[in-house]
Amino acid sequence: MSDLLDTHGELHDSVAPPRPIAPVRVELDPSGDLRGFIEESGTDRFESSYEARVAARADDVGAARVRVRALVPCHNRAGDLALLLSDLATTELTAAGVAMTLEVIIADNASVPAIPAPATTSMVRVVRSETNLGGSGGFNLAMRAALEDWTRDDSAADFLWLVDSDARVLPETLARLVETLMSDAMLAGIGPALADPRTRVVHEVGGVIDPRTGRQGPMLTSTVGVPGVETCDYVASCCLLLRRECVERVGLMPDRFINADDAEWCLKISHQTGRRIAVNPDALAMHPRFDRFPTWQRYFGTRNAFGAIDAKGLGRRVRFRHAMSCVAKAINQTLMGRDDLAELHMLGLRDAARGVTTGPASHDVPRPAPTVS
Repeated sequence: MSDLLDTHGELHDSVAPPRPIAPVRVELDPSGDLRGFIEESGTDRFESSYEARVAARADDVGAARVRVRALVPCHNRAGDLALLLSDLATTELTAAGVAMTLEVIIADNASVPAIPAPATTSMVRVVRSETNLGGSGGFNLAMRAALEDWTRDDSAADFLWLVDSDARVLPETLARLVETLMSDAMLAGIGPALADPRTRVVHEVGGVIDPRTGRQGPMLTSTVGVPGVETCDYVASCCLLLRRECVERVGLMPDRFINADDAEWCLKISHQTGRRIAVNPDALAMHPRFDRFPTWQRYFGTRNAFGAIDAKGLGRRVRFRHAMSCVAKAINQTLMGRDDLAELHMLGLRDAARGVTTGPASHDVPRPAPTVS
């Protein structure tokens, strides 16, 4: 008996990235030199290449100016973070008629040991929380830091680039996203196609909320045959480029900790700004498949889905259908001998009914042992 939560249908075609990305996970001994590791692997490389990349675009006198601040939450993933910083070190800072600057703000989500502030660069900085704020809280921490000291420049367009610490990006990923936003003023945000870092198989091209069930999932699972930029309900926050003015108008991400926060936020941004969220299938980023983490996140998937359902204006019937589907999932898990997983669905419904829909899980929500399902 298959678990309904884990069923997204069979994936079809894959798209290999035009340039290789090593799908490796670097493990760091917590007692090791964290500062040296991150600086040697990431920030030093970022700094050393930055001046060269800026100089390379010096002749592009007539180019439009774009300022990008990348926001990267990180909780105990120093190895992943260093790999991402290495990717950002090779990011192209020119696009069609555009010259960019790129800064990186790392939100240290109570990592142990703490992520050290790089001593060698002003282009990468760290802000820290002493408690784990989750994905949405980490992004919001970095977002506040990005916006509070960002002096306006009417001659430049400002974008916020949300990137998970376990994501990987290609040198041209940002340029293709920037080109898309610059070419269509009615776009509030844009994201790339997402591929599994190990298999290179594309698993998500934009996201949608099913208007009948309220379930969120990929709009497409392949870039084959997709003619160009496609409007969608949301783009996963693991790689999402947004206009600064849209974020300032709508506000920070909903504090859902993890799961469905990006879907709800994108829907609110689209509704409140009158602009669209879209995906560019010609841009590519790597991130593990979202249906590979079905254990503890069952609670958040159950609890948080109501926010996206409400943001899409789907009404009481869809809220009821979502609740009943979660009950069915709980029964399914009980029949398979996993009462612990069933409990996560029921506790998610309980907290949603109580109005406890923000922040981390309630104190009585267990963390079952991981399972493959």
